Amino acid sequence: MPRKKKLGAARNPVVTSIRVKPRRHARTPAPVGPVRKATRPAASKRAPVQPCPAPAAVTQITQAAAPVWHAQYEAVVGLSHRDSRYPLPCQDAVLAQVSSRPMLLVADGAGSSAVSEIGSQSVVTGLARLFQTLEYLLAELLDSDDASDEARTRQFALVIVKHARGILEDLSRAHRRALGDFRCTLSAVILGRKRLIWLKVGDSPLVLEHERQQAGASNESERKDRVLSTLGHNGKGEFANQTVFIDEKLQPDEVQFGLLPVHQLTGVAVMSDGAAERLVATDGSKASIQLSQWFAALRSDTFSRRALTRFFYSDDFTKGSSGDDCSVGMLSLMQTVG
Repeated sequence: MPRKKKLGAARNPVVTSIRVKPRRHARTPAPVGPVRKATRPAASKRAPVQPCPAPAAVTQITQAAAPVWHAQYEAVVGLSHRDSRYPLPCQDAVLAQVSSRPMLLVADGAGSSAVSEIGSQSVVTGLARLFQTLEYLLAELLDSDDASDEARTRQFALVIVKHARGILEDLSRAHRRALGDFRCTLSAVILGRKRLIWLKVGDSPLVLEHERQQAGASNESERKDRVLSTLGHNGKGEFANQTVFIDEKLQPDEVQFGLLPVHQLTGVAVMSDGAAERLVATDGSKASIQLSQWFAALRSDTFSRRALTRFFYSDDFTKGSSGDDCSVGMLSLMQTVG
């Protein structure tokens, strides 16, 4: 007699199966089969790789064309600003650097302008960045063997000044103040391998030091002498404290500029008119021998920023001076590699 199925029992239970590939591990026996003897691959018959030639000669050529410059700068607040009822900050801004290419920048904020220290610092910082951006143009203008004409130099100088005035215009809008509240002077020098370009708006002097050969000297060391010279006119107006500033009144013919060879150039300095009281003649025709001493110390890497600070606050410097802010930036040629 057939068995009866229980009620509720599954007729065809679903079974899910997953095929898993067996894992091989250290205890898994190797497949049975003939054992082959391991053989070492045949040695390669390719020729040995020759080492690349050392690039010493190329490096020497590159370095030989690049002089080594040292830079130093300082800006201190004048004693007259400290002695006033409401002490003023230093309105000078200065920069000397050799990281990208040797350059000097100094901007002297107008004493009659409320926040000229903001304008001077912004101009120096902004132009330093602009010069790095325009490196390809500076290389063509200052490093190439092709002589640059005056029209091209003038165009570049006016572009720099226009950019500086644009910086002050941006500050005027941002702070909701008149552009005249930020106005400042400007002096700048940028060096290349063949030439330098300089520009000047106002009364901040620029000084160059050149090496000069003397005839009739007994030995080589006595044949070399260094002389100082100034660039441009003093930038003073008809009255003692009158000068030109970067503002809405500035005219293109008030911008001084020039392009000069750097052959036998050994030092460059820019400074505000406060520092120039003891370092440059009133008419701007001569510079103090103190600058040559600073160039020599900077050339031997023994000139610190503290030395400049002490000099500007020394009794010999401050006695009889106007007590204006003082700033100076310097470049000194250490040596030419090669």
